[in-house]
Amino acid sequence: MWCLWKVRNEKLFQRKEGSPVQVSFAAQAITNSFKLETGHTNLCKNKIPMQDKGEELRQGNTIDASKLSTQNTFFTDAAWNLQESQNGNEGAQAGIGVYIQLKQGYLNLQASISATGMIAISAVQTEAQGLKLAANLLESLHIQEAAVLTDNLTVAKAAAARSPRKEPGNWQIRSYIADFCAMTEFKNIQVYHVNRDQNSIAHEAARDLYFYV
Repeated sequence: MWCLWKVRNEKLFQRKEGSPVQVSFAAQAITNSFKLETGHTNLCKNKIPMQDKGEELRQGNTIDASKLSTQNTFFTDAAWNLQESQNGNEGAQAGIGVYIQLKQGYLNLQASISATGMIAISAVQTEAQGLKLAANLLESLHIQEAAVLTDNLTVAKAAAARSPRKEPGNWQIRSYIADFCAMTEFKNIQVYHVNRDQNSIAHEAARDLYFYV
């Protein structure tokens, strides 16, 4: 009801049009975040240290990915352009890319994954979809400890806060952040922001599929 009221007021007083899809995303996000709010802060206290000085990093901040000591890293990115949608008011589909680095003993395993995202109404929403895909992969691979890296600072800080109702970052990504937190609740998963030059492989993976959606 609040979402409908908000869209009504924006149309009356700001002459701003709001699509049914936007209302649906907002309502779903608020509902999911209220279900999640308790019990997601314990893992935030566990930090992955830098190798050089052993200093603990604060999740959500910008880091140098090469200095993480974790054995497993998941880089995520998205490629999206609303202008290329045939019905721009309803959003556009994105290409999602995840680049995985796993260390098993003396073996270094690497994989690049491309996926088609859901209909999104903004770029930040597609970036959050990439984060959720990483959580799905963590579950499928039964990985309990990893660093998830994104080049979107809003998404990184929202996921690191693990409080989608109070600190969603952006209302459009609240449901994705809630899902990510729920899927990684009992794992030691850290979330950080990286510069784009360190996220190039995930970006290329996203672009590979972006041209086909």
